[in-house]
Amino acid sequence: MLKDSIEKHIQNITTLSHLNLESHEVEDADVAIFEALRTNTFITSLSVSHNQLGEKGAKSLAAIPHLVFIDLGGNRIGTEGAIAFANHPTLRSLNIASNDVAPSGVRVVASFTSLTSLNVGDNHLDIEAVQALANLCRVKFLCISRCDINDQETLILAQNTHLTTLDIGFNKKITTEGIAALANHPSLTKLIIMCCSINDPGAKILATALRLTYLDVSHNQIRKEGALALAKNTNLTSLHIGTNPIQNAGVKFLATNTNLRDLSVFATEIVDEGAMALASNTTLTKLCVSGNQIRDYGAWAFSKNKTLVSLDANSNRIEDEGAQALACNNSLTYLNISSNLISQEKETSVQFAISLNKKANELRFIEQVIEIAKGGRSSQPLCSFPNDILILILSLVAGSTLRSPRCVADVCLFLLATIRPTKKGELNWGTAANKSLFFKKWDDQARKEVEQRYTFIVPKPPTKGPTWCATS
Repeated sequence: MLKDSIEKHIQNITTLSHLNLESHEVEDADVAIFEALRTNTFITSLSVSHNQLGEKGAKSLAAIPHLVFIDLGGNRIGTEGAIAFANHPTLRSLNIASNDVAPSGVRVVASFTSLTSLNVGDNHLDIEAVQALANLCRVKFLCISRCDINDQETLILAQNTHLTTLDIGFNKKITTEGIAALANHPSLTKLIIMCCSINDPGAKILATALRLTYLDVSHNQIRKEGALALAKNTNLTSLHIGTNPIQNAGVKFLATNTNLRDLSVFATEIVDEGAMALASNTTLTKLCVSGNQIRDYGAWAFSKNKTLVSLDANSNRIEDEGAQALACNNSLTYLNISSNLISQEKETSVQFAISLNKKANELRFIEQVIEIAKGGRSSQPLCSFPNDILILILSLVAGSTLRSPRCVADVCLFLLATIRPTKKGELNWGTAANKSLFFKKWDDQARKEVEQRYTFIVPKPPTKGPTWCATS
């Protein structure tokens, strides 16, 4: 019955381009599902990881001509299932991780000239397969985690000057020689090298990287000296260094870096002293300190920080008093304080306060859009607004059925074409239905806040809307 409903669901999809069927027990015998996918040309992106497709199922999916992205991780498709995607006319992104693909299969996959993203992690590589991957000229993202890569193979791979993102995690044979080749890579901006037995000397080498902006070295053996070296890197904007024993001393070094925007120090043996150092940083917007020993005093320090938007502090020692302090931080729009020493009642009230922060933040985005529509200037460029925020504003203000906006620019153009401010504090909603839809989607608290800010007017419906959007 479940698989019948999946088939019918696929047949009825006309607005979504991505379908997630991860862990749905899809098998190679489910011909009806494959046929529904083949005939539905709206779906161009498909996640079917952790099913039971096997070689036959992979070949059925390879026969779908309009797929651009496919995730086949953990499906036992084998070598023949992997090479079935050769010469696929539209495929750009392929994930065949954990599928028992032989080195010969990886070499064939590496010859697919249309790919820009490839994940062959947790399969079998030899030096010839690594050389084939090094010869890829269009792939920007490559994952070869859990492939037992050594220094010699890392040096070969580093010859690929087209890569911008590389995940080479869980390869414990890589030493400082291989790390140096990656740190000096001319095009890499994002490197994931978690769980590779990296120690302080390795961290110091990575700290010399001039092009990396994102670095994940979590689950290694880096201590305070390595943290000090990484803290001096002025190019990194995202650093994930969790599950390394850097302790308070290492965290204090990292807290002095004013270029980082995203920092993860989960399970690094820090207490309130380290939390206070991090809370004093005025450039971080996203921070993870889960799995430590932070108590109420550290929570109080975070409550005073006005630049953090996202804080993950789960699995610490925070109690009700610390949770209440965090609830007073009106800059936070995401807060995880689960698995602390907080009562259920207090945790619920804190999460409610954070949800109001998020809605207030969304209203500020709307205000900035209105200011631009009036011909003024926003304190934040429209192109830098998160996609989910822009699409949320669209769904609330426009009341329209969207078909996956092409890009942020389309969303911005639609906003500017839809919102028509007349006088200060007034919004032209286009139709009465738009205003009605807005209020259906917001709870009483948000509705009251909006009504206090604006006087709503409803003119005659427009005769024509944007060509790429079905207007109500």
